[in-house]
Amino acid sequence: MHKTPRIVGRVSRISLAVATLALALGVSGPLLTSAAASAPSYLGETVDTSTALRQSATVSHTVPAGDNRLLLVAVMIRANEWVSTITYGGTSLTLAKVQDGGGPDEQRVELWYLAGPSVGTDDVVVTFGSYVNPDAIVAVSLTDVDQNDPIGGTGGSNASSGTQATTSITTLNDDSLIVGAVSARSPSTSPFSPGGSIATEWDTNTGSDADDDDGLWGGRLAASAAGTYTFNASFNGGAGADDSWAIACVELKYFSAPSFVSITPDASSYKDGNTVTLT
Repeated sequence: MHKTPRIVGRVSRISLAVATLALALGVSGPLLTSAAASAPSYLGETVDTSTALRQSATVSHTVPAGDNRLLLVAVMIRANEWVSTITYGGTSLTLAKVQDGGGPDEQRVELWYLAGPSVGTDDVVVTFGSYVNPDAIVAVSLTDVDQNDPIGGTGGSNASSGTQATTSITTLNDDSLIVGAVSARSPSTSPFSPGGSIATEWDTNTGSDADDDDGLWGGRLAASAAGTYTFNASFNGGAGADDSWAIACVELKYFSAPSFVSITPDASSYKDGNTVTLT
């Protein structure tokens, strides 16, 4: 006669606790155990191919509104040149990857990033280690990127000849986005043809002079599962025997939304001191 009320009372308290949590979370149906898988979103880029001799370059770029934003800047120059600093609206970017062949006739690609850039239009200012004629500066906007540790794996390669720029990259996380760039000596390397399911984001050159102008390409590849991927682009125009190239890419980690896993109430909240775990 006395056990039934205690059992009913305990069940009622458990039901009330779950109902209270569901109301607090705004959940009208069953509590979900995980969020749907997604990946960083590529919003667009600003490409600057001015090759004027200078020690710093300024490129105006607009960062669209969106959650968990990231600014990625790709700089393509000759391999005996380098970037000292990059800022966006006065805030410094962090270097993620460099790939080059080392000599003045070789190519170099640098990838820099800034998590949480301000929404709106501001200046990307690239300061070089010396006076240079940069091939291109590309500012890329993305959303849904991890803000604390956005870069996963990186990849890069270079050569002094060939008809394809290619590298492998091992991603460290599921639901990532691989973004990379190619700088290739000679404008005849453009247009490029991306490998596999890679999407082209820019494909251009700096002019028509075979000795001084270069081909430039950038793309993205969705990586749904952690593993090793090929990131590459072929030279449609056909590269010459001395046409060097460099390619660099990075894995951008997805910002995953919080997901409900379990509830472990305090044992003291129950008459008999039992802990109830709801999963």
